[in-house]
Amino acid sequence: SEPSGAFNSGTVGETLTVGKMLALQCLFLDDRLVFTYGRRTDAFKFKQNSTTLIDPTASTKPAGSRPWYWNQNTWVDNVAVPNANDNPAVSRTARNQTKGVVVFPLRWLSAFYNESGNAGSGRGGIDPNGGYAPPSAGTGKDYGFTIQLFKGRLALKVNKYESSQTNNSSAAFDGVKYLVKSAELRMEELALGHPEVAFKPTTWNYNDNTTAVTSDFVSHGFEYTLTANITPHWRTSFTAAKTASVESNIAPSWHKYVAARMPEWNKLDSYPMSEGGTQSIKDCVSYNIFYKYLDRADLLEGQPTLNVRKWRANFVTGYDFTKGFPKNVGIGGAVRWRSKGVIGLPVILRSDGSTIPDIKHPYYDDGLTDIDGWISYKMRLWNEKVPVRFQLNVRNIFDDRKLLPQVALSTGERVLFTAQTPRLFIFSAAFDL
Repeated sequence: SEPSGAFNSGTVGETLTVGKMLALQCLFLDDRLVFTYGRRTDAFKFKQNSTTLIDPTASTKPAGSRPWYWNQNTWVDNVAVPNANDNPAVSRTARNQTKGVVVFPLRWLSAFYNESGNAGSGRGGIDPNGGYAPPSAGTGKDYGFTIQLFKGRLALKVNKYESSQTNNSSAAFDGVKYLVKSAELRMEELALGHPEVAFKPTTWNYNDNTTAVTSDFVSHGFEYTLTANITPHWRTSFTAAKTASVESNIAPSWHKYVAARMPEWNKLDSYPMSEGGTQSIKDCVSYNIFYKYLDRADLLEGQPTLNVRKWRANFVTGYDFTKGFPKNVGIGGAVRWRSKGVIGLPVILRSDGSTIPDIKHPYYDDGLTDIDGWISYKMRLWNEKVPVRFQLNVRNIFDDRKLLPQVALSTGERVLFTAQTPRLFIFSAAFDL
């Protein structure tokens, strides 16, 4: 039947996944030594093609149509017709593995070590140079110790972690594909309106937004957790974490694609990027694609990730009354703090008059602090048979309305702000049925 809706194209896809899993836990020396092991294997097959609506009376298929063709009543010749631009079928096997050990040398002391490896079982995004990008994959490990004192009323956990991720989707550089798409669309427009223009068309389907922009990350840091049960009814916890991350191999397929397309784009240096405009295609590519993205990617290669806040900390406390007038009442509060984050970069003026971002001296915001609170009441309903807890949470308890800077110009001037959510009351009721 004919697909419904106002469109002339769609997607045909098929996915098959077969998975196997093994989990194992071993305890030795009166449970003082614990080993864990896990393994999962996924066999994956994927096929996806675009479809194009065509005139059922046409004797030939339209030239340049996308991979599969849709007739108004059925498939062309009752079958899906492949095209030279078909995305190839993808078959992969992904293996994920975890290993861990916990040792209890003393009743109040334990040490642990864990490591894992993961590989995406699906396909990666489309590579503009042809085929698919590899799926994301990574490794990680963490190790540390836990101390429990005063019969568990006071506990301290210290954890160090290290992780790496390859072919990770890069949100900071994802916009490059849309700017490249604009350049390619303008090339098509010029070729249609200017017979003297001759250029080699791209084989990339730039209307497919699943095209991949990837990079690799290596992260490491520490996590600290202190928990204190000061009394049977008063609980307090404090957590802090320090994080560092390095990004590399940023948008490699786009460096390759743009380098291959530049000779074609440069042929149209005398034509504007838009009808009636004054900026040439070459100048537009130079600023939008190189300055905003690819040159910036080269500068950030192997450097600490700018959009990661270095420190974060949380403090949470709560008390339940069990006697007197406030019996069954609970109160609590939380403070959440985040260190300063990058909102912009100054520029360095080069000898040829061009500028590059100065990643060594970024502009920061003022950090983030949130203060929340709550009050609750417990009772029983329906002849004392059903426990219920009513709770009122208050977010941004002091109604802080200070604007939060998001973007700073190269001069340091803050030009984009967001408003904090004003004081918010949330009432809830939980029934234990």
